[in-house]
Amino acid sequence: MALDTTFGTNGQGWTFTNNSYAINSQVIDSQNRTIVTGSTTGLTPTGKLFISRYTSDGLVDTTFGTDGYVYGDYYTDKGSSGNGIVLDENENILVTGVAFDDNDINKLLIAKYSSEGVIDKSFGGGKGWDTYDFDYPNYESSGNDIVLDSSGRILVTGQVINNGETNGSILFCWQDIMLMVP
Repeated sequence: MALDTTFGTNGQGWTFTNNSYAINSQVIDSQNRTIVTGSTTGLTPTGKLFISRYTSDGLVDTTFGTDGYVYGDYYTDKGSSGNGIVLDENENILVTGVAFDDNDINKLLIAKYSSEGVIDKSFGGGKGWDTYDFDYPNYESSGNDIVLDSSGRILVTGQVINNGETNGSILFCWQDIMLMVP
């Protein structure tokens, strides 16, 4: 098997700046562009969720977000990571992952962006994002993957962590894409 050297640079689409990037998930839109999410370090000590879009030729699409990138800023100066990504029927972007809250607790994150990388403030109670909180002390959570079912409900897989130990896997289902109430 050989790389397609007509894609990107010698078969590789690069997300590369002065920061370190880890791509965790990808999706292809109707124009055959690749949209990725993951985390970056260098912007803050704990890293930030990022979304980037590539053209069908594998080059960073500078018309997306700011010069091809969007960075999540959910809790001021706290870390976050994008672990799963999906497009809705209008090609809006939904990502799941983890955001550290103001108390440095991992929270399962869902955020929604337009197809051009603008946070959708009609989602998540006017913020464009929301986190899921367990009502138990020391419990943390993270989203690993996200899909939409045929009714438009958001399904997120993830994990539950108690005192630093993974306690199990979870599947969340939200009834309405506009509401963040499980």
